[in-house]
Amino acid sequence: MPMPAVLSQTGTGAVYWTPDWMQNPFVVGYSLSFNTGTATLDVTFDSVNLTSANATWFSIVALGAANATGNYTTPVQCFRLNVVTATATSIVKVTFIQSTYGGS
Repeated sequence: MPMPAVLSQTGTGAVYWTPDWMQNPFVVGYSLSFNTGTATLDVTFDSVNLTSANATWFSIVALGAANATGNYTTPVQCFRLNVVTATATSIVKVTFIQSTYGGS
């Protein structure tokens, strides 16, 4: 059974999650939760090297102090939670579940 990936960002900044983009069908469920600031959930089709800024990111969700859930069905290389504005103690959490990730 696949395990959820739970990531959080305190204050502004970004965290990344790489799905298994070879899964067929490709389905990733996500949830975002926070109470202050603004954030985006972005995807890239580029190969991601986190030490470089060469990836082109596309926003799929833009939020301002709200919660959101959804599914993403287009294979991508990486997801990014990008917290744009926040207080120093704001915590934004994103959870990803890919139903076939790690399964047999």
